Amino acid sequence: MTKSEYAQYLKSVHWEKIKEEYKKSDLFTGKCYTCEKDLKTCHFHHQTYKRLGNERLTDIISICSKCHYYIHKLLFSNTKLNLWGATNFIRKKRGLKGINRKRKNVKYKTIPKQYKNVIINGKNRRIPIYKKVRAY
Repeated sequence: MTKSEYAQYLKSVHWEKIKEEYKKSDLFTGKCYTCEKDLKTCHFHHQTYKRLGNERLTDIISICSKCHYYIHKLLFSNTKLNLWGATNFIRKKRGLKGINRKRKNVKYKTIPKQYKNVIINGKNRRIPIYKKVRAY
């Protein structure tokens, strides 16, 4: 996709709908992802362009204009970084760790992932090792 096509996409009705869905979702915190300041003007930043036009809400983050500028400046000056790498690089520079992006009010259940053979009191026992999975 060329720059002009991308600029047209950002003005499209489809993109406006995605931004509105994101604002209504649990992913929108009202704070910048990279500096965690309250958003006065909100920019929506793609983590990846792979699904451009068919974005998932998790492909987008909300950031302030200053951080958005620095992310793209870093991205164009360092060819080894991708969009998400540049975003996290700036976040780490500011001394912040990753945000837990789990959705609120999502139920999880534990299921046995695999079993481990253990000897307990001289007897061979099969003990499940549990894994947390999303309950739909």
